[in-house]
Amino acid sequence: MRLSDAQVAQVCARAGFRNSALISAVAVALAESGGDTQAVNVNSDATRSRDRGLFQINSRWHPEVTDAQAFDAATNAAAAYRISAGGTNWSQWSTWKNGAATAQMIRARVAIARAGQAGGLATATPTGDDGGGFTPGIPDGGDLLEQLPGVDDV
Repeated sequence: MRLSDAQVAQVCARAGFRNSALISAVAVALAESGGDTQAVNVNSDATRSRDRGLFQINSRWHPEVTDAQAFDAATNAAAAYRISAGGTNWSQWSTWKNGAATAQMIRARVAIARAGQAGGLATATPTGDDGGGFTPGIPDGGDLLEQLPGVDDV
């Protein structure tokens, strides 16, 4: 199933990602799978390991994540939260190292704003003073959407 960008943001927030880690998580997920919870990439390594699901969790390096867990968006995001140390270390994701996730940052911010407008980020506050999904300096959904032309296509 392919999730919308706002749904990816909701899944990431529910997994525990907050503030800048939420933006990074959404960007990584979009770069890795495009929101496709069933995405699979078979690697050319000796074991033919597979990258699975929303965050493309590798079967060789993370055998504790079963296929059933990897293809469930919430469980996959929870595994990514754990593996990335709460969104503070994305070094295991090739899209982070090669810049593909960075290229998704604006799209991630728009997704978070849209999820917030739809009430999908119940723990987020515009000021971020309770550890919610938004930080000061990140405009609320309406402001962000007004600042970015053509975001209806995102």
